[in-house]
Amino acid sequence: MFGSIFDDCLLDPLGRNPLNSFRKNQALLAESPKVFKIKEGRKVKTPVAGYVLKKGIALASKWEGCPNKTLSNVVEEREIFTLSKSDGSFTATYEVLPERQGHLLVAHHPSSNGFALKRHMEVLREIFFGKLRLKLVWMRAAIPKNDHDLPMNTEDRRMDYVYYETPRGSEKRTRLFKTWLSVCRGAVPRDLLHQAENDALVWLTPHEVLKEKVREELNSVLPDPHPWSF
Repeated sequence: MFGSIFDDCLLDPLGRNPLNSFRKNQALLAESPKVFKIKEGRKVKTPVAGYVLKKGIALASKWEGCPNKTLSNVVEEREIFTLSKSDGSFTATYEVLPERQGHLLVAHHPSSNGFALKRHMEVLREIFFGKLRLKLVWMRAAIPKNDHDLPMNTEDRRMDYVYYETPRGSEKRTRLFKTWLSVCRGAVPRDLLHQAENDALVWLTPHEVLKEKVREELNSVLPDPHPWSF
C-alpha cells in the first residue's frame, strides 16, 4: 500500500512521472556542447614551420537550467584554432580547454596516404603535448556536420565497421576509429577506460610517467599488432 501511495505522489495530474523528466534533464545537462559551425579567423603565429594557424570561433549549442525545470538550449561562442597546410592536404581544428585539456573538433586528410596522415598527427601531437603542455585531448571518430565542404579523394569507407584483435579480445569499431588509434600515438578508446560513447577516444600526453600496470592496461586495448605502444 505504501508503495502505491508513494508512486501516486510522484505523478502529476496527467499521470506523468516527474522523476523521468528530472533524469532526462540531468543527462542533457551532462552532455558536452555540440559544435555546429566553425568560423576561421585571422592568421596568428604558427607553432610549427610549413603550416598556417588561424584563430577563430566555433558556435556550439548546450543545455542550461535546473534539472527539475524546463531547460533552455543556448548557443555559445568558443575560441578555436585551425592548423592547415597551404596546399589543402591537411586541416585540423581544435580548442584549448581548462585544466590542461584539449578538444580536437575536426581533422581532415582527403588523401588515402596513411603515412602522410601520421606525420600530420605527429605535428598536432607536438603542438598539444610539447608546446601547449596539455595532459589529454578529447576526440571523436565521427563525420563532421560540415563534411560536404571536406571532400574525399577516394571512396568514403570511414564509417564501415571492421573487426580487430586486441590483447583484451576482439573489437568491432568503425574504420575511422581504428585509423585514429593507429595514427595518433597515445590515443585509446574512452569507453574501455570508463563510460563513454562508442566513437569517443582520448589522446594522452607522453610526458606522464605511467606505472607498469597502467601501461599494460592501456596497451591491452590497442589493435594487435600495433605500430606503437605506451
